[in-house]
Amino acid sequence: MSNNERPRGLRRIQNIELSEDKAKFRFVLVIVFIGIALLAFGIFLSTMLTKDEGWYTITAETDYINCGSDFVFNYYVGSTEKDKTEEYRAVKKLYGELTVKGYRLFNRHDEFVGVNNVCYINNHPNETIEIDESLYKAFETILKNENRYLYLGALHSEYSANFFGITDPIFVEENDPKLNEEFREYFKKLAEYASDSSAISLELLGENKVKLNVSKEYLDFAKENEITVFIDFFRTKNAFIIDMILDELNRSGYKKANLTSCEGYVRNTDDSGEEYSLNLFDRESDVVYNAAKMNYNKAKSIVPLRAYPLSATDSYDFLICTDGRIITPYVDITDGIYKTATSDLIAYSESSSCAELLIQALKHYIADSLNEEMLFSMESNEIYSVYFENNEIRTNDETIDLSEIYEDDSVKYTIKYIK
Repeated sequence: MSNNERPRGLRRIQNIELSEDKAKFRFVLVIVFIGIALLAFGIFLSTMLTKDEGWYTITAETDYINCGSDFVFNYYVGSTEKDKTEEYRAVKKLYGELTVKGYRLFNRHDEFVGVNNVCYINNHPNETIEIDESLYKAFETILKNENRYLYLGALHSEYSANFFGITDPIFVEENDPKLNEEFREYFKKLAEYASDSSAISLELLGENKVKLNVSKEYLDFAKENEITVFIDFFRTKNAFIIDMILDELNRSGYKKANLTSCEGYVRNTDDSGEEYSLNLFDRESDVVYNAAKMNYNKAKSIVPLRAYPLSATDSYDFLICTDGRIITPYVDITDGIYKTATSDLIAYSESSSCAELLIQALKHYIADSLNEEMLFSMESNEIYSVYFENNEIRTNDETIDLSEIYEDDSVKYTIKYIK
């Protein structure tokens, strides 16, 4: 067969001309099908974008860097008189704006144009500075509790730089202040400055104005040692951001929500009687047990504190050394050494904000040992606690509702109510 011959079996192409009427009909069909497709797509989009009543996990989607990745935000659409779709959009927009605000206000590393934040205050000691009302309120809250945690900024920065977020502990574990005398003495000096009101103090001047007073001696020491952070919220930061976000949502009429931080701090503003639960973890002999589930049905703030990492993201807050010891972010202002009174402590309250609760709990948690009487004395402020001792769940809350209490062939948890 020559190259010019058609292969056998190949059907010939037939050119069939359509009449003008048939051509017009085909054009009409195309338009109809396009219309149907657009209508179907519109219905699909409408279905996807229209919100029904119920719970939604809302993420922060903004054009600016925000702190949304630190939180899980759940909101109940249908808790206002607004159209549900509009309510969802409004809450999502406001939440996004507030995560940007929180990221900027509590940032200790970076300044932002038009925002006098924590970093700005640190960079302008001994100056009167006007700040945002939310940040001013946070300072009021932490200072009214007679707590100098705020002034541990330099010490916390050293812990973060030297121990946390390190992929290979072998390169830094030798700097552990419990083992390294040079680091221990340096950290002790930082703790002395933090505890000395004549060396550093923050004045609240009213009308959202503050002044960070830093002595010449401390300023000279800071310059010599390249210290740039004098104050910082550190482990309390996300608790304050939780309160800021939920308080603003509440003022705007969006009252049925819960917000959880990466540390596990929870504030739930839902007072409808709906049931919630929280897993309670306990670490015994290097094994972490899901000891029980705490159930509740009222608006509540909950703060779990633990002396070990529970997830991969915790590597930014803890360091597990090659010999098994764990360097934690809980630093004692008396000597600059990290310490925890117990492995796990859970504090909760129906009347305290998340930040207020955390500040009180830290007073008992950052210690060489746990003073149970002092811990449970927080009940006078409507704060209740749970901790663990030898597989015993110890609490001062006689109304606590625990379920799924852990038990296997070798370990059995029991409940002990302490009056």
